[in-house]
Amino acid sequence: MKYYKLLVAYDGTDYSGWQSQGNGQTVAEALVKSFVEVFKKQPVLRGVSRTDAGVHAHGQVVLLKTHVDIDPAKINFAWIILMRI
Repeated sequence: MKYYKLLVAYDGTDYSGWQSQGNGQTVAEALVKSFVEVFKKQPVLRGVSRTDAGVHAHGQVVLLKTHVDIDPAKINFAWIILMRI
């Protein structure tokens, strides 16, 4: 298992917060979906904090756990291209 520290910034206007909760699209769900699209593996994301619906973040720390050995620049590139959070 590989571990990566991410610093995430996003506009949360159209999201139901950070954590998956079943009542709308969340930031964590959007990140996981894009990771799976690119790397074809299910990651585990753990935010050290959470946001409420509509809240923005700048510099939120996230732990990414995956079985894929990835160059961190590739993770960054994939999320910049795929995500418009």
